[in-house]
Amino acid sequence: MEFNERLKLIRKKEKYTQEEFAASIGCGLSTLGHYEAGRREPTQNILTALCNKFPEYTIWIMTGKTNFPEQIGAITESKQED
Repeated sequence: MEFNERLKLIRKKEKYTQEEFAASIGCGLSTLGHYEAGRREPTQNILTALCNKFPEYTIWIMTGKTNFPEQIGAITESKQED
């Protein structure tokens, strides 16, 4: 799973609109759209904001790997509900 997919899954799991999520991590709505579509990579500042806001997902956000597979299960289950 690529970064853009992980980002979108976290946003949906946490029940944010794109507008709310963008504001909460300090980027514009169109920028978030580019991140979620995989057309742009986030800056270090955005990655830091994501990790600070969602510390339980830090390794997964950054690498796609985790020592806690149940986190991924919980996230991907919410994607299937959408």
